[in-house]
Amino acid sequence: METDEKTGEKKNRHADIENLGFVFDINGYKIFHCGDTNPWNEKEYKTFNLQEEHIDLAFLERLFMVGKGQTGINIIEKYIQPKQIILMHITPTRKESFKNLVLISKERLPDIHIFDKQMDKKSF
Repeated sequence: METDEKTGEKKNRHADIENLGFVFDINGYKIFHCGDTNPWNEKEYKTFNLQEEHIDLAFLERLFMVGKGQTGINIIEKYIQPKQIILMHITPTRKESFKNLVLISKERLPDIHIFDKQMDKKSF
């Protein structure tokens, strides 16, 4: 968000940017990468019916957990429905706060993973 100099109103400077997400099917294992989209773009998620893809693993933007994640969790539950999640785009200095947000959401969401260091590996 940035402030419009003329009106003083907050404006999403990325509102007109096309975000590309991808669904990969690797031998029947479905992986979704959301690109740079976020949970405030519900229209995008509603349009593509990802819940019908039966996603095994979703790479999701950290913003799905912001504000205790209610907006993001609702999008995940309603439109994505992955079995596991990797949370991405986390600034290293904020990693612990996101881990705490993940703990809060454990009751509603499947396994959520946050990598601790560069080039961490996880087997699924």
